[in-house]
Amino acid sequence: MDIFGVCLEFVEKKFNGNAGFVYNRNENVMNASGRGFKTMHKNTILIIEDEPLLAELLAALAERQGLVPYLAPDGVEGLATAKTIAPDVILCDISMPGVDGFAVLRALRNHPRTQHTPVIMMTAYSEEYCAQDAARRGADAFLVKPFMMNQLGETIAEVLARYRRAV
Repeated sequence: MDIFGVCLEFVEKKFNGNAGFVYNRNENVMNASGRGFKTMHKNTILIIEDEPLLAELLAALAERQGLVPYLAPDGVEGLATAKTIAPDVILCDISMPGVDGFAVLRALRNHPRTQHTPVIMMTAYSEEYCAQDAARRGADAFLVKPFMMNQLGETIAEVLARYRRAV
């Protein structure tokens, strides 16, 4: 079983449908608000962030940009969610307990369903080596927290445009 399978099994057992999403064998997903099942097609963003208030703020900003946000509070749930919904873009914090953002990025790049999904890494550390390390590991963009709303919007739009030109 690959890391996605292990993560998905863990999330299903741990949260029993009470996490940020509900996994369904038909690969439909209920978002965190419980508004109902949606089959994922386009304009989705997965936000992997362990700070709940920041995650909600990022989700609100993504909605303002016309994206459907899905939240994962850690790397394990983030990997399971990525496989389940196959988002158009992923915004991932680097510094998280347990499975950190770099481990998430490595797993995403090694899985056929997510290997080409654009990933934006973010962290509160402003050292240049963090940005270089993220790029070297396969991140499509890098943001230093805190960032301006327009910076996030521009970065998401740029990464999605670059991805769409490539496919």
